[in-house]
Amino acid sequence: MSEVPFSTSRSGARRTTVRVVGAAIAGATLAACGPGLEALHEGNIRFEHCYRLDTDSRIAPTHREYCWRDWTETYAYGQPLDRVEYARRRIVSLESGDDELITIVHRHAQE
Repeated sequence: MSEVPFSTSRSGARRTTVRVVGAAIAGATLAACGPGLEALHEGNIRFEHCYRLDTDSRIAPTHREYCWRDWTETYAYGQPLDRVEYARRRIVSLESGDDELITIVHRHAQE
């Protein structure tokens, strides 16, 4: 008589079902704990908005500072640390009266 390589009993099937359900619940819980894709996307868009304001001479420094403060308080969760630190540096810079605009340098490939 040959042996069955795995249990076909109800208790074995029940343990497998419990494991699968437990893994699904754990996965859903972990996914719910982090920031959602929509929240990350909104944070990215708001960051780019504040960054764009820093390049526009028509925007008052106080408005730029408010934008960065709003971003750090509302949208920074789940964002990369370099963006959070950049926003904090911009707030300190604008608070101290440095209203210098950001300039973007485009490098074109030589033909």
